[in-house]
Amino acid sequence: MPYLQTILLIATLILTGCHSYKPATVRVIDAETQRPIVGASVQIGYIHFFGDIFIPPSEWAVTDARGTACVRVTTNPSSVGSVSVQVQAHGYSNFINNREGWMNEEVTRADATTPLAMTVALYSLPEPVVEIILVEGYRGLVRIEFDTREGRGRWAPGQRVFSFTALPTGTVLIPPVAPLTSTLIYQDIGIRARYANGTRIESLSNDANPSAIGFRWIAQRVFVVGTLSESEAVRARLGLSP
Repeated sequence: MPYLQTILLIATLILTGCHSYKPATVRVIDAETQRPIVGASVQIGYIHFFGDIFIPPSEWAVTDARGTACVRVTTNPSSVGSVSVQVQAHGYSNFINNREGWMNEEVTRADATTPLAMTVALYSLPEPVVEIILVEGYRGLVRIEFDTREGRGRWAPGQRVFSFTALPTGTVLIPPVAPLTSTLIYQDIGIRARYANGTRIESLSNDANPSAIGFRWIAQRVFVVGTLSESEAVRARLGLSP
C-alpha cells in the first residue's frame, strides 16, 4: 500500500507540473464611476509555454463587496510567458489582458505573503461603436490608425458611439479613447461606415453580394469600400492571404 501511495503522489506531482504559486488580488471597478463591481467573474490562465507540457490549471474567483477577487498565480516564470486575466460582469464589456510583468522573476521571487495586485476597469454596455465618415462616393482602402497626440482622447461619460472623419486617402485617425481601445485592438467589431451626406455603407462579409458596394473587412483595422473583386484586389496588393 505505501508503494501504491508513493506512485500516486509522484503521478500527481508530474501531472500538475510541480508549479508553485503566490496570491494575487484583482480589483474590478466601473471605469466611469470608479465604484466596485460586485459579483464579477475573474479567471486566471496561462499562455506562451516554452517546453513545459504541464500547464498550470486555470483559477476562477468572484469579486466581493469591495470588488476584489483573490486568486493564485504561478511563480514559474521560466515555463510560462504571461498570465491571462479575463474578467466578466453582467452589464459590462468583457476584459482580457496579458500580465507579462507578473512573470518577472523579481516579482515572483518576492515575499510569498505579499500578493500581486491589479485593478480592472470595465465599461458598461452597450459595446462601443466606431462610425467612419467618408467623402461622398469614396471607394477603396480604409485603414484605422491611432492618433496619440496629447489631449485627443476625450469623451463624454456614457458615450458609446464615436464618429471620425477619414482623410481623403481613406486613413482614419482615432485617438486612444479608453472605451474603444480593447474593441479596436482585439476584435474589429462595432465598426461601421457612412458617407458625409448621411448615406450608410452596408457592412458586408467577404463572400456576400459580390457585386454590391459595401464596407468589407480584410485585415485587422483594414477595410475596403467596394465590391468583392475590389476587396480581393486590395488584399492581393497588400500581400494578405485570402
